[in-house]
Amino acid sequence: MKWEISQNAPKPPVISPNKKVRKGYRELKIKNLTLITPMLGGGTQSLKVDRDMPIRVQSIRGQLRFWWRTFQVCSDINELRKKENDIWGCTESASKVNVSVEIFNNNWKTIPYQKDTKPKDTELPKYVIFPLDGSKDEQGRDISSFEMIQGGGFHLSVSYDSVFEEDIINSLKLWILFGGLGARTRRGMGTVYSPNWPGWKNREEIIQWLHQIVLKKDQNITPQWPSLIDSELLMQSFQISKPDINGDWKQWVEKYQNFRQYRIDKNTGKKSPYGKSIWPESKSIRDFDANPESISKKDAYFPRGAYGLPIQFLFPQFKNIKYTLYGLESDGSKIERWASPFILKIFKLNDKTGLKICLKLKSPFPCDWLIEGDKGKSEVLPSHASPMAKNKLRNKPPLSGKDPYAALFNYLDSRNKPVVLGTGGEK
Repeated sequence: MKWEISQNAPKPPVISPNKKVRKGYRELKIKNLTLITPMLGGGTQSLKVDRDMPIRVQSIRGQLRFWWRTFQVCSDINELRKKENDIWGCTESASKVNVSVEIFNNNWKTIPYQKDTKPKDTELPKYVIFPLDGSKDEQGRDISSFEMIQGGGFHLSVSYDSVFEEDIINSLKLWILFGGLGARTRRGMGTVYSPNWPGWKNREEIIQWLHQIVLKKDQNITPQWPSLIDSELLMQSFQISKPDINGDWKQWVEKYQNFRQYRIDKNTGKKSPYGKSIWPESKSIRDFDANPESISKKDAYFPRGAYGLPIQFLFPQFKNIKYTLYGLESDGSKIERWASPFILKIFKLNDKTGLKICLKLKSPFPCDWLIEGDKGKSEVLPSHASPMAKNKLRNKPPLSGKDPYAALFNYLDSRNKPVVLGTGGEK
């Protein structure tokens, strides 16, 4: 595929689709896609928008491959890789899926962001874009400003071997429902919407469809990759009051943020955004820094590791120390990054109704957990201190007796339990 660019043409660049669909192939065209939340990055350079080619075919293909994996039932990673390469291609074989994009509306809304902007001074949720404040360029210099885009419009064409039609269509629907474009899609950036497709009318239709495509859990098979099988899904319907749903998205993400940073007023004991954190990690680290043997005691506990790693803990008022929580592989090697199993985003059903989504993928846990200081102190956590342990500190808020996952779902919606996928869908 190549880009056809004309400096004089009034239309924007288009990825040239195949003039004729190959024999045995079918083509699906999804029209009038638009970005309903800001897209960060998406170009060849990290966190930078490519104005000449803002919607990249490679990004869409990567998302489709990821979501295809989430509903596969395979005995091991080798079987999964064989199936994946057969459809999506590899160095030895060509892909049986071709993707092309036509941008029909280049009128993108530009959203600027200056480094260290205060939360009240930006329409974006700071909890999502915080990595920007510490970003550096290739020469190691601080990057002071960023640009994101929203709106616009593009058509998407996907041609594929008809043998894999069901897989491809399901992958596309999952991408539109749970994925996005650019960076930070797991927190709702770069969400796409089409008024024409998939055409779900309500929350119930989506859940019914998910139960059909996510096969019943096989007790003998545990996927060693992020999976929808045995995942949990919370979806809340809401009425869209403004064309721009950034406010609803920000509110949803900040509710998650308030849980992750749960604080109480030390005088009243009531929840307060300016109070003291009552999560146990900070005290556990301070005790460990003073006495490494304290980590073996029953009052050490690191529950927030369940939400993604690494986690940095900074103590500017306590010896100016820094500790980082990492995961470990079975061979003891450090996992530099373990992606959060949670996906939070806003989905648009139509111009009047939207959905607030919290999906917890079934993701393999690290085998062990490591707390590591910047001054050489480190320790592998004992079993009682690991995130999902039934530690006595679990009985206190904000967990209140629940494991970190159940407690988060309860905080987001105390009236409804999440839907568990992989309980039906017999094929």
